[in-house]
Amino acid sequence: SLRFEHSPSSVGPTKKRSVGLPLLLFLLFLAFLPLLLLVLLTSSSMEWLLRPLLLASAMLIAIADARCECAWQHIVLRDAEDYRTIASPDYPRNYCAKLDCSWLVVSSINNSRIIFSSSSIDLRDGDEVRFYSSRSRYPEQENAEVVHVCTSEDTSCEFSSPSSYVAIRFVTSKDGGRDQSHLGFHATLTASGKSSLMTTLLSYSLHLLLFGLLLAFLISLCVFLLCCCQCSSSPSKEMRREEIRNSRLL
Repeated sequence: SLRFEHSPSSVGPTKKRSVGLPLLLFLLFLAFLPLLLLVLLTSSSMEWLLRPLLLASAMLIAIADARCECAWQHIVLRDAEDYRTIASPDYPRNYCAKLDCSWLVVSSINNSRIIFSSSSIDLRDGDEVRFYSSRSRYPEQENAEVVHVCTSEDTSCEFSSPSSYVAIRFVTSKDGGRDQSHLGFHATLTASGKSSLMTTLLSYSLHLLLFGLLLAFLISLCVFLLCCCQCSSSPSKEMRREEIRNSRLL
């Protein structure tokens, strides 16, 4: 029988070739990987993957920007039972720096005033809630009078406007300071009637007039009923007198 034996020298080079080829292929793949990614990202076939990613990133950026933005608002209170609520952006989370929020509040009730009530106000140093006696969207540009200010020293803020309108501004500092753990404010706006002396006298006069008319009606009703009673009793008396006369004649 024949036996074939392989020497170690003949086996060695074969093993080296089998290990070196995958390594070479892996190195070539790493070298061409950036070029491959660039081709994939620039090709139109990757739009289905890029569009959701771009949309998601745009939404995240918009949400981050929305919490640091505030638009001018015009609020109208229709009656005494009507109310509105306003707050610092993203309340009750920490508010951003560089804010300039404005509200113009007007009451449609004649001779009324606006009541601002906030039991929870938490501001940083330098940040303020300002109240102007103005109807303007930009009261500071018209040199409107600041009638009240709430600052970081206040834990609550109460204000009653001298007229049926008020402009409110929430202004924060540019850098926000070192302490960012402040929540801002949350407030309720209502309208309340402001009665003058003339209005009070007129109201009392109307009440007195109504009371006098009611009293006169009751007196007239009593007199009428009394007259009816007397008229109904008069025939009976005459009949009794007639009966007495007849009995005497008999």
